[in-house]
Amino acid sequence: MHLHVLDYVLWLTSPCLQVGVLIVMRRRGLDREFSLFFAYTILQVVSDAFLVGMERISYRVYFYSYWIVAVLCVLISFALIDELFKTAFQRFAALRDVGETVFHWAVVVVVLAAVVVALASRHMPQNQRLSEGILITDRSARAMLCGLVILLLVGSAHLGISRRGLLFGIALGFAILTLTKVVLDTVALRRPWLYLGLGRINSVVYICACAIWLSYATLSGRHRVIPAGHSEEFDPASVADDAPAGTALDAINSMVERKFRG
Repeated sequence: MHLHVLDYVLWLTSPCLQVGVLIVMRRRGLDREFSLFFAYTILQVVSDAFLVGMERISYRVYFYSYWIVAVLCVLISFALIDELFKTAFQRFAALRDVGETVFHWAVVVVVLAAVVVALASRHMPQNQRLSEGILITDRSARAMLCGLVILLLVGSAHLGISRRGLLFGIALGFAILTLTKVVLDTVALRRPWLYLGLGRINSVVYICACAIWLSYATLSGRHRVIPAGHSEEFDPASVADDAPAGTALDAINSMVERKFRG
């Protein structure tokens, strides 16, 4: 495939922006508040250069390296979902606990489904079965991440998430990225001859997401993180009897908390 100069520009722009995100987050101490997003960004920056180096060794080495990176991306995506969820619902202890339980079981189901698909495809070569299982898990992680970020964007006012905070910026970037990815993958299945053009569109969208993350990391205020074991002083259920009526989410959280205690 003949690559245009534009393809190289697009390929180099996103890592440069992500390096900027890493530098800004490190200087502002945001890497401690969003450590898994920080690790996700590092992986994205390093993986491209790593795969280019592996490709020069041999195609076999590149093949296995590519899928190892894919597995790492899936694992860190699940961990990132957990981090965003905990940060968004840190004021609502009961809802957070229920959500974590549901999320952990969902991950187990996704992994089991990927294993079953891989084992059921006995007619396929072993390498292809492995790649199918990884792709299923990756798509499931993307779907879960897409659902979570949409929830964060729509419910930001009820969750007390500032639209100028980095958490909102991370969610916004991933919302644009994942929704576009779904659309492009759907088009690519029906019109495979548009693969190169769709790839360029995907690169442009990814650059936009990186620009959003860099802007929010630079301009956003610090997100207040509640230390472990101290969430009860912020928990609406603990002051429900004395405090005036709050948001609907406060009331739901209070009901769930009382149900667990009872």
